[in-house]
Amino acid sequence: MSLRDTLNMLGIREEIDKVWSAIEHELNTKKIVISSEKTLVFKFAWLLNSNDNLKIYNLDFEKDIFNKEFLDGKFLDLYFEIEYANKNYRVGIEFKFPHKKKNNSGATEIRQKIINDLKKLDSLIQDDKIDLGIFLCATNERYFLLNKKRTESHFATYNNKKYLFDEFYPCNEKYKHKLKVSNEIMFYWRNQNLIKDDYFSFLDPIHIIK
Repeated sequence: MSLRDTLNMLGIREEIDKVWSAIEHELNTKKIVISSEKTLVFKFAWLLNSNDNLKIYNLDFEKDIFNKEFLDGKFLDLYFEIEYANKNYRVGIEFKFPHKKKNNSGATEIRQKIINDLKKLDSLIQDDKIDLGIFLCATNERYFLLNKKRTESHFATYNNKKYLFDEFYPCNEKYKHKLKVSNEIMFYWRNQNLIKDDYFSFLDPIHIIK
């Protein structure tokens, strides 16, 4: 059985998606408050660790796992392992939570960081540091969802944007690490028409599998 088939059989992606959807519901129905990306990561990890369908081991925040050659970011937001048949499957997750503030949110920079997070996960897959990489993002800013002329427009996050297998991730002088895409990636933002200051569009989880 291939690694992809094993991960599908274990239902890891489905269980993680359930946790993500639960947070989406609670945030948008005002049952919880999330004021920062760190809060989002903590709430997600708390719910995930409480999931009876997955045996979580070695849960770690801000894990230093990247090769020295990777210059565009050093720490992984969330890492854990799932045991099955005497084998541990390694999962890494990166989060982004861009939301409106009184001052400029730095949306152009955040777009670049979003793509860089995907590249970071893919580099861990290709370096055999994780078996499954997942990118999670939620925002109350339409900026990230719309296909309009932008500064650094090749760092695109708009709805239905695809990055195809074997093409290179976007680069520039700041995010210069070159890497090819190993899994097709598509941005699909949920409930785009409802987005406002107190309502967040959640990105469908992006999965990158070895």
